[in-house]
Amino acid sequence: MSPTFRAAAPARGSAAPENVSTVAFVTNCFTRRFYNLGSPESFPVVQFREKDMSPQPRLRILVVDDESADVALHKSVLEAAGYLVATAASVRLARKALSERPYQLLLTDLRLPDGDGMALLEDAHAADPHAAAVVLTGFSSVENAVTSLKAGAYDFLPKPCPEERLLAAVHRAAERYELSRTLASRTGELETMNAGLDRRVKDATREIFSLNEKLKKTVSDLVEVNRRQARFLEDMAHELKNPLSVVIGYTSFLLRRPMSEWTEEELERSLQSVTRNANHLHALIEELLDSARLAGRKMTLHAEALDARQAALEAAEAWGLKAAEKGVRVETDFSPAAMTVWADPNRLRQILNNLLSNAVKFTPKEGRVVVSAHPDVRGTVFCVADSGPGIPAADAEKVFERFYQVEGKHQENVKGLGLGLSIVAGLIQLHGGRVWAESRPDDGARFYFTLPAQAPAPHPAPSQEAVGPNLS
Repeated sequence: MSPTFRAAAPARGSAAPENVSTVAFVTNCFTRRFYNLGSPESFPVVQFREKDMSPQPRLRILVVDDESADVALHKSVLEAAGYLVATAASVRLARKALSERPYQLLLTDLRLPDGDGMALLEDAHAADPHAAAVVLTGFSSVENAVTSLKAGAYDFLPKPCPEERLLAAVHRAAERYELSRTLASRTGELETMNAGLDRRVKDATREIFSLNEKLKKTVSDLVEVNRRQARFLEDMAHELKNPLSVVIGYTSFLLRRPMSEWTEEELERSLQSVTRNANHLHALIEELLDSARLAGRKMTLHAEALDARQAALEAAEAWGLKAAEKGVRVETDFSPAAMTVWADPNRLRQILNNLLSNAVKFTPKEGRVVVSAHPDVRGTVFCVADSGPGIPAADAEKVFERFYQVEGKHQENVKGLGLGLSIVAGLIQLHGGRVWAESRPDDGARFYFTLPAQAPAPHPAPSQEAVGPNLS
C-alpha cells in the first residue's frame, strides 16, 4: 500500500509552504471555509490509493524541462512505472519531437529558455487530440495555476515534487487520457449509430410516404371503380330496358287487336321489330355472361387451325353492309402470304365483331374503317383502324379495363355497357396473344392484336397482362 500524503494546512493568513502545491493550498483553504473547520487536523486528507498508483498501459510521455537533474529524475521514476519517456530541453526541441510522433502525456515546465511550456499543448493536441498535460514548475502561484488550468493543463505541480505526488498526477492524467479517448470512441459510435438510425428513420419515413401515396392511389382507384360500376349499372339498366320495352310494347299491342284486323305487312313489321330487339337483348345478356366467365376464369375455348385472312375478310364483309348504312366504308389490307392462327372460330369472330362495332360506332360519315392482317414471328398481327376522333393518351391502356368508358364530347351519344374491349382483351389472352391500342388526337384509333400460329402452352386466367404497351 502506498503511503498517505497529508497536506499540512498553514495558519490563517500565512503563505503556502514551499513543498505543498499551490493548488492544494487553495483547495484546503476553500475546504476549511466550506466545512467551517477550526483546526488543521480537521482538513480532508488527500489519499493516493494503490489503485491510483497502479501502472497504466505503456503510454508515451514527453518530459520538457531545461534542468537536466529534474529531467533525469522524472524520466527514471516514470520509466520505472511503465511509461515510455522522451525528453526535450526547450520549446523548439519539444515541437520537433511532437511533430515526429504523438505523445499521450506532456509533462512540462512552465518557463523554458525559448518560450512558455503551455504553448506546447496545442502541438500535443495536433498530434493526439486527447493528450493530457501536467505542468511542473518552480514558479508556483495561484495565478500561474489558474492560468495553466484555463489553458488546458490537467494538473499543476510545484517543484520539487515528491515521487508519489508526481506518479499520482501522471496516473490520473493517463486515466483522463484513456477516458477522453474512450469517450471520443463511444461518442463516435453513438454518432455512427445515430447516423444509422437517422438513415433508417429517413428510409422508414420515405417508405411511409410511399405507402401513403400508394394507399391514396388505391383509394382513388377504388373510388373510380365504384363510380364506373355505378355508371355501368345505370347504363345496363337503360340498355336492357330499351329493347325490352319495345318487345313488351309490340306484343301488348298485338294482343289488344284480333289477328283478323292485322294486315300481313303490319304483322311482319311488328314481328321483325320484336325479333330485332329480342336479339339485341340476347346479345347484351351474352356480353354480360362472357364478362362474368372471363372474370371467373370459366371461359372454355375450342381452338383449331384457321385461315387468318379468311376470318378477317368475313368479318369485314359482314360489317361492310352495316357501315354503309351510316356512310362509312370498310376496307381490307391483307398480306398475300398464307397466315394460319390457332383460335376458337366463334371467339375470333366475336373479337373482330367487337372491334369493328367499336370502329364503325366512332367513325363519322364518309369516314373509313380498315381491317388488316399480316404475318408475325409467332403468328399473325390483326389491326382494326378507324378515322374517328381517336383516344386520349391517358385512356389508351385503360380502355381494356372492365366498365371503363372514355369520356368526352364524342362519347356523349355512344351507347354500350363498356365491356366489349375488356372481353376482347380477355379472349385474346386466353388464346395466348396480346392486344394494344395506338391513337393520336383527331387521327383515329388503331387496335392491334396477335394470335399464335400454333397451340400455346396452357395459359393462366385472363388479366390485364393481355393488354400490350402503347407502341405509338
